[in-house]
Amino acid sequence: MMQFNFQSMGDLEQAKQEFVRKQRINGALLGGSLLILGIAMAMAQLGEPSLWMLIRMWWPSLVILFFAVRLSAGIGTVKWTLIMTVIFGIIQLQKLDIVSSFWGLFWPLVLVVIGISMLMKRFQRPAGTTDENVISGAVVEYTDNDQ
Repeated sequence: MMQFNFQSMGDLEQAKQEFVRKQRINGALLGGSLLILGIAMAMAQLGEPSLWMLIRMWWPSLVILFFAVRLSAGIGTVKWTLIMTVIFGIIQLQKLDIVSSFWGLFWPLVLVVIGISMLMKRFQRPAGTTDENVISGAVVEYTDNDQ
């Protein structure tokens, strides 16, 4: 059972509005994707396969775009979007015949993503610090020992 603690009714109303906003964005992304897919499939059945062939070739890029839009709307996380970008980026490279083996490129890129993640954590500033109390990545705290 989930419990939520809100300081005021305003906080509750703001949380509801944010939830509705995220639901609308997700619905628009899914609805738009289904619309394009349905049109492409219908056109292929009517003898015009160019749109369908285009979607079959570039669908991994559309998935990457989907995750990027979610991230920009504040719905997804950077880590999850980065993971999906690596996976679907490799699939896209395979579709374009740039890469012949998914797994041959997957593991080196996993190491790159882990390295970037570790570097980002290293240079991330602790919460509540300012330029005045950070020297070369180390947080300096001042204490008054004269008392």
